[in-house]
Amino acid sequence: MTVLVDSWCWIEYFIDGKAAAAIEKYLNEGMVFISVINLAEVYKFAILNKSEADADKMVRWMLANSFVIPVDATIALNAAKFNAKQKLGLGDSLIYESAKAHKLKLVTGDPGFKGMRDVEYLGR
Repeated sequence: MTVLVDSWCWIEYFIDGKAAAAIEKYLNEGMVFISVINLAEVYKFAILNKSEADADKMVRWMLANSFVIPVDATIALNAAKFNAKQKLGLGDSLIYESAKAHKLKLVTGDPGFKGMRDVEYLGR
């Protein structure tokens, strides 16, 4: 399966959280994409909760094991429209629209995405 793995999943995976095994299946089976926004969110989380060295290590692993989707003007404008309607954060909107633009299923546990179209929700 080809998917965009959200920041929530990467963090859950790196901290060996409750959904880590389910996330690992996505990381090992098929093609994995990330948004540049995911890199920033995971890096920030690691700097605040671990160390800069850990943050560097996590991001290097993400880059080595996934394909990065840049945010272009079309994705940015579609995210702004989506954001205005859905009331999610702008980062989440950019990630969702990145997945949509590339016809990818978004894998996440972020509750803001629960029940949305083309989202594989792993949260509780």
